[in-house]
This record gives sequence, structure tokens and C-alpha cells, in this order.
Amino acid sequence: MSSTLAQDDPWFLDPGSVVIDNFEIEASIGRGGMSEVYRARNHAGKSVALKILRPECFAQADLQVLLHQEAELRKVNHPAIVEYLICQQAEHRGQSFIFIVMDYVDGPTLRSLSQTMGPVPADALLKLARRIGQGLVAVHERRIFHRDISPDNIVLRDSNPSEAVLIDFGIALNEASNDESVIGDRFAGKQRYAAPEQFEGRISGKSDLYSLGLTLLAAARGDPRAVDERDGEGRPNTEGLEPRLAYVIERLTGPRPQDRLPSAYGLTHLFDTEKYLRMPAPPVVALGQPHAPAKEIPAQEHVASLPEDFTEISVPPGPLPQATVAVEPGNKLQAISDDASPAAEPVDAPRLRPSAALIARLEETQRIRVIRRRQRTIFVAGSILVAYVIGFATAFVVATSILPPV
Repeated sequence: MSSTLAQDDPWFLDPGSVVIDNFEIEASIGRGGMSEVYRARNHAGKSVALKILRPECFAQADLQVLLHQEAELRKVNHPAIVEYLICQQAEHRGQSFIFIVMDYVDGPTLRSLSQTMGPVPADALLKLARRIGQGLVAVHERRIFHRDISPDNIVLRDSNPSEAVLIDFGIALNEASNDESVIGDRFAGKQRYAAPEQFEGRISGKSDLYSLGLTLLAAARGDPRAVDERDGEGRPNTEGLEPRLAYVIERLTGPRPQDRLPSAYGLTHLFDTEKYLRMPAPPVVALGQPHAPAKEIPAQEHVASLPEDFTEISVPPGPLPQATVAVEPGNKLQAISDDASPAAEPVDAPRLRPSAALIARLEETQRIRVIRRRQRTIFVAGSILVAYVIGFATAFVVATSILPPV
């Protein structure tokens, strides 16, 4: 969102001006309730996002918490988390400001992408969810909680969902420091995407997971108002979404913290579970291309519910629904349908390959089985050998004890 500051406003930074002796301002790229954000470049030519805040927005204690908090974020090194470079207080135009310098992520936000193309494809959102989940593992390990995950604060570097970056930790809470956040104990975050416990002043890693789930839902529907639709228990409506995406959102958005995945690590692990992998994968759709909205699948056509450990799959009686399988030979996406015309040229059925993660798990399981088989063989052979030795020794002792001395 562009800024509309007047040039005589102290917050206005002229393009070409240099601040904190190193960063040349290029353009204004956004504004928040307490800050202005500019794109700038350092002496080495690196593009950065430079946020300025008025110190009078904070009490002195809160300012110290902010500086400490940003220092902790600089220790986080993960490609899915925006890189914090500098946080310091400095003078500009005779006024004191706080300058926070971050890596500049070139790409659209999830919100702007959804506004441009409508509903974002499920395949892209699942890649984004895995990526952001990996980043949350890194920040949650330091007991830092974002508290404001929303479509505005996820940027797709080069429009690639696999390169998504979580930005703007301006109201993050560093629980490890035992300090309150920069805005004290009041509510923090966007109300539409906040977890229920945030309104009570409680926060944890599961609160960030909840906000991520609603963020995925808003992007999948192409309308942020979709997250306001809840059932009697407070669960968001996922009807009509691709099965894998709906499953992930449902595991993230339980009304109570105990109803959700246990941690961000649990989210990254979810993508490799058998239950997830056996669901039909969504088709690959290039971002920015028109696509049909997700088709609602009647309940009777769904695969029957399965336990979490998932050992077998059952299908409701009756004819199987016609399926369309998407395969990708080279760089071209082709569709092969079960109801192809008899007069059409015969086409070989596509070879469906399991995911690399599933193959790796199967290979690891096979390797463990071989090792255990060898261990059992060695144990049995060793036991037999020990038994022979003990028997021979016992017989020798008995024989020498009953024979008369020579």
C-alpha cells in the first residue's frame, strides 16, 4: 500500500536521501498504524525494506523490549522468515526515529495475489503452508510468536509459493524474555485472523497455526470474508475445498488450542503422513492463470473416514466416480480422462509415482527391517554358540569331578 505523506512531514523520506549513514531511499512501499516502510539500498547495492517508527509511540520500557525483540529475530536464520539486519534509534530532520532494516522480499503478498487472480490454487497454498510451517518451527524454537499472520504478511518471493516469506514481526511476542510485547498486554493482530485465545490475552505457537489456517482459507476462497463463516462450534467452513487443503486447514483451526496440531513441527510432519498422502492431490495450476473454482464433492463420494494411524483404505459400495488424472511430462500439463471417446487415439495410462517423501520412508522402513533380520540371525547364532560352550564346560566339570584322580 503506497504512502501519501506530504514532503514536509517529518516521516517523509525523499528518494535519494540517505539515512543512518548507509541506506539510500528509493521509494515508499507501505504504511502501518505506527510506521512507514520504504525500499532502500545499501552501499553494496543490496535492496532492503526500511521501516521507521516514532519513539513517542512507545513507553521507554516498551522501546527497550522492541530493541531486544528485534535483536532476537536477527538470530533466526531461515529462508521463510524475513531477515532482520538492523534495529536502532537515530535522528532524521531533527527528530528521533527507530529504524528497522529488513531484507527486501520482491514479490506479491498473498493478499494482493488473491485480489488479482481470485481463489488461489490449492497446490500453491499447500506449498506455501509447508514453507511457512518450516519457518515457524525456527521462530517458535526461540519462543517468539508472530501474532499477526495474515495474507498481508506473507510475501511470495518471485511469485513462487515455495519461496514464501513471513514478514512484519512488529508485534511479535518474545515469551522467552518474560517481557510484554511492544504494545503491552492489549490485543495484538488482525481480529479476523486471530485465534480465540488471543482475545483473552493468551498466546502460543498454536495461535500462529490458527491464523495461518484462516489465512489459507481466505486465499483459497479469494475473499477474506469467507473466514467469518463458522459452524456452531466455531470451526470455519471448508466445504468444496480440495481434500488435502481442507484437511490441513481443519487441523490448524480447531476452536481450542488442544483441537489443533501440537506445534509448527507437527504441521511440517503432516504433509508426510499416510492419511494426507492417500488423499487425491490437487492439480498443478500456474499462478496468475484463470482456473475453475474448486468443485464440491458429495459426501458419499469421499473416501471413508480413517484412523490417524491409517492401515487400510475403504471405499463406499457402488461404482467408482469418474476420475481425471493430471500428469506432467516435461513442462506440459496434460489431462487424461477416464471417459475418453472410443474413437480417440489410444493413450497409455499415466504412471502415478509416489512422492519422494513416501519413497524415502518406505526405503527407510525396508532398511530397518533388513538390519533387524540380521540382528535376529546374529542373536540366534550367538545363543546357540553360547549354549554349546556352556554345555561343553558343564560336561567337562562333571566329568572331572566324578573321575578318580590319577
